[in-house]
Amino acid sequence: MTALRELLELASDDVAEVDLAQTAWDTAADQRRSVRRRAVLGAGVVAAVTGVAVAVREDTTSPPDTRRSVSPPVVPRLPSAVVGGVTVHLGPSPRDETALPRYVEADTLALGATIGFEDAFRLPLLGPTAGRTDNAASVRAVLLSWSARAAALTPVLHTPRGPAGREYLVCPDVTLVRADPTQTGEGMVLDQRAVRVDRRAVVFPQPGRVVVLDARTGIGTSIPVPDETLHRAGWARDARTIVARGLERSWLVDSEEKTARPVGSPVEPGWVQLATTAATTSVRTFSGSGELTGSKPLRGPVIEVDGPTVGNTEGWAAAHAYLGQTYVGAISRSQGLVAVQGDLRPTPRLLAATRSPDVPLGAYRPLSWGPQDVVILESRSFSGMTALPTLRLLAWDVIGGSLFRIGEVGPVRPVEGGFTGAYAL
Repeated sequence: MTALRELLELASDDVAEVDLAQTAWDTAADQRRSVRRRAVLGAGVVAAVTGVAVAVREDTTSPPDTRRSVSPPVVPRLPSAVVGGVTVHLGPSPRDETALPRYVEADTLALGATIGFEDAFRLPLLGPTAGRTDNAASVRAVLLSWSARAAALTPVLHTPRGPAGREYLVCPDVTLVRADPTQTGEGMVLDQRAVRVDRRAVVFPQPGRVVVLDARTGIGTSIPVPDETLHRAGWARDARTIVARGLERSWLVDSEEKTARPVGSPVEPGWVQLATTAATTSVRTFSGSGELTGSKPLRGPVIEVDGPTVGNTEGWAAAHAYLGQTYVGAISRSQGLVAVQGDLRPTPRLLAATRSPDVPLGAYRPLSWGPQDVVILESRSFSGMTALPTLRLLAWDVIGGSLFRIGEVGPVRPVEGGFTGAYAL
């Protein structure tokens, strides 16, 4: 339902806003969850294994259709393996990603063949000091631009449903310092939940504060948080609470009251989170205001989650992970994307990246969930002599085992007015 709700927001820019009954959303979510549970449980019974077993198969075609009716196009499936009861889909090499079939829902989700810009100084401006002071289109993505001799960063809003020539809007009245205690190299961290669920506001972490950008006016509002090490901030599902993290403490920020309180227990802007502690990886669940409600350990061989989680209201979670020796010995791959549904018996599924010099650590990064249990992800690789990464958007069908191409991101240009490579959908 998360993907459906956001899809409706993106598709309804020209339609008068109306209130939707929450009970209708809840009913639809319950029905969809029941269908998915039956499908996944049925697959689990067929694929159950005892101990650690490996079975590799190449599924490139479906059984022939003997009916006279016209069959839908066959979607190629990735080669796969079963390791210790866990299904592993084997991702292609970066050079083969451009040959993947186009994701059919890409245009519906307002994800074009390219996302990015070369020179922010040539884009239209949005904000109090700009020529344009209002924006009616929903935010599909937020990107960061280098600004003022790289001493600051400027937000760029991607609004593909907006008027022609205004698909990207620069917000010059909001400047962000390049404070990043995690040393990721991109200046600051953009959380996957940086864009609010209604796609009308964006939040950024800054030392000692969070900055909320109104995507309709380009105006930024600072909310003090007594933590100089803040490096992550994302919207909880109640569209009011901001979950912010420093190096040693987490905070829940009320965006309406403009207050912040520290919390000792784990917090997360989404419904679910994958986390590794004491060599055990668990799927955690959270309330609409970001507070912990439960935790279950994952089944299967050891994996170590690294980086943020993206989740949806059906309990699905996805994160980058490093694979333990059981996987390495079986498939000769050591990293990839893990996806699991927390309200079932949490048996993960994996999309394993290839091992080659052009594939760096953190090769796959989950960005959001699409419809039908599909993860929208970033694939990062290097080619030729350039030190700049090649970024691509892909879509992984977790249940069906297929991988699709959406488009390119970038180019990354570490010059004034260029795209930093940091973005969130």
